[in-house]
Amino acid sequence: MQKLSSLDEIAIFFGNFSHTPIIVIVFVIGITLKELNLKFERRYFIEAIIVLLFSIIFNLALKYSFRIPLPEARFGKDAFAFPSGHMHSVVSFYGWLAFRYKSWRLNIVIGIIFLGVIFGMLRFEYHEIRDILGALFFGSILLATYNYLLKNHYKYIHYIISFASAFLVLYIYLIHQHIVITSAWLAFIGVNFMAMVMKKLYPN
Repeated sequence: MQKLSSLDEIAIFFGNFSHTPIIVIVFVIGITLKELNLKFERRYFIEAIIVLLFSIIFNLALKYSFRIPLPEARFGKDAFAFPSGHMHSVVSFYGWLAFRYKSWRLNIVIGIIFLGVIFGMLRFEYHEIRDILGALFFGSILLATYNYLLKNHYKYIHYIISFASAFLVLYIYLIHQHIVITSAWLAFIGVNFMAMVMKKLYPN
């Protein structure tokens, strides 16, 4: 087994921040530390997980629309590259926290995570620059849209999320030859559940 270089280890370390287990841990820490009267706002983390779950559905819809394949030797012929799903998740979750907290210290940390994840993807040739830029672009659009809805249509936001997520899941189902994509359905259930939790905890 070939020994990993220091750069490989750095790439792997930062890549972990784009994976579901680490994001879940950050989410749980964020909503838990509020109970300890630390400067963590539970609402921001709930919002971030909603954006993340919706981004999973959105990303799959984009992937099956553009159908730009990942390297077959590494990922198989049915895997699509554009936009990068992991980068899309990073933008959606960490990007929302950076936007909401508006803390320069947090922005530096998240900026480092962004650069580290990008470095890892390019280092191991998981994605091309095109895929990463696509995730940054569509992720930014999602953040801007969610922020607009929070500010202007909060009363109906859970209905909007339900309708939009249902439409995208149906679109994925139809465009993918009526094959059920498990991750899309799990994200659909999760985003609607968290949207209801959000509305229950924060009616206004």
